[in-house]
Amino acid sequence: MELEGQLTARGDLRIEGRVKGSIRTQGEVVVAREGVVDGDIEAAEIHVGGRVSGTVIATGAARFMEGCRVDAEVRAPVVSIEEGGTVNGRLVMETRSSGGSSSSGSSAGGASSKSGSGSEKSSSGGSSSESGASGKSGGGKSS
Repeated sequence: MELEGQLTARGDLRIEGRVKGSIRTQGEVVVAREGVVDGDIEAAEIHVGGRVSGTVIATGAARFMEGCRVDAEVRAPVVSIEEGGTVNGRLVMETRSSGGSSSSGSSAGGASSKSGSGSEKSSSGGSSSESGASGKSGGGKSS
């Protein structure tokens, strides 16, 4: 199945085909292993097993599964990349509080991350951090 345009929903969405355009929901978006999104995704939780090119904005967690290929700006307070997942682009980690969003941090262009043990790299925190990241996770825990 192929969809072109803007997809807006209140609940959870699972993408198993191709979407060219934007996806917005108050729920969770799952891009399945065979799913492809060429556009922006904005949701509470985002799980990517397939391919995404665009912008990924999660108010909760953005999780990138083994075998995924993501070329995007990623904005989320919690980000995890499983071993074998590839994420290239800009990462902005923000936490939202009752007074708005926190936006202090550092920038490092073209960062690359590889580790050899464990199965997932995860980052979260109470402040914002920003980096230009290009990495293929080999697992382990990295900050």
